[in-house]
Amino acid sequence: MASSITEKLKNIGPGALVAAGFVGPGTVTTCTVSGASYGYTMLWALLFATVATIIFQEMAARVGIVTQEGLGENIRDRISHPVLKWIAIVIVIIAIFIGNTAYETGNITGGILGIQAVVNAPMIPIVIVLGVLAFAAMWVGSYKLVEKILTGIVVLMGVVFFVTALFSPVDWGAVAAGLFTPQLPAGQEASKGILTAVGLIGTTIVPYNLFLHASGAAERFKDPEQIADARFDTVLSIGLGGIISMAILICAAANIYGNTGITVSNGKDMAMALEPLLGDFKAVQDGNVWCLTKDFYQESLDLSDLVVDLHTVLNGADAPLRFLTKLQ
Repeated sequence: MASSITEKLKNIGPGALVAAGFVGPGTVTTCTVSGASYGYTMLWALLFATVATIIFQEMAARVGIVTQEGLGENIRDRISHPVLKWIAIVIVIIAIFIGNTAYETGNITGGILGIQAVVNAPMIPIVIVLGVLAFAAMWVGSYKLVEKILTGIVVLMGVVFFVTALFSPVDWGAVAAGLFTPQLPAGQEASKGILTAVGLIGTTIVPYNLFLHASGAAERFKDPEQIADARFDTVLSIGLGGIISMAILICAAANIYGNTGITVSNGKDMAMALEPLLGDFKAVQDGNVWCLTKDFYQESLDLSDLVVDLHTVLNGADAPLRFLTKLQ
């Protein structure tokens, strides 16, 4: 039986976790650098990555709902050959642990940048505080609480960057061309352009999000007839995440690109993209960088990727430790 729009909106959650998972410091930095360096040229890469992410994540959600198991458990249960099973174990460990370690390095770094932009504090105490908050989030383990907070943060980020884009001197014709005409910078910038495109795609299509989404969908949706609700959640939430990424790039292109002598190298430079809405970055005491640093806090304060990663390992049925328990 088809759900109403209101019921579908109430079931928003697993997709929002995925959106919060890829809109982090890496995405903010890559999108800002791309917009500041190449204008609207690389928007097509974000459009491609967003559509691809929706397709991959929708498949992961369906697997979770139909089997009521996470992706890791499905891999474990469907591979009987010992050699292939151990190969699968290595792939899962790489996808979850090693990938998350690299990703959380960026998260913690982003958290440090965000906090230091607001409060003049040394790095080590910040790292300790973030670690304590991560442990507290693990200890509480409230999936619904984290889900609601992340959904709110994603919506807030979308509003801030979208409204900023509307207030910025955007060339919407160039935006349309950048979205639907794949191209790379010419000349000496070609190689850097390729790396930027790979970065935009790589910070959007995140392997561990497949594991997270499968287990999250299995926890939220218990009936295969709810696949349509899960698909609505996936398309809406990840679509919004993609729009946020595009809005970041558009803001940087409209407000930074073409300004000679400006190189985006830190959070202060990135804050320039939000000046049309939030004012001059120099007025830190007025909280003008708060919304920008929210993107960094999204991971650093364990309201986003850090909790999501921990949730994947602890609450999702995808943890390699559980994967190993039934090998015999």
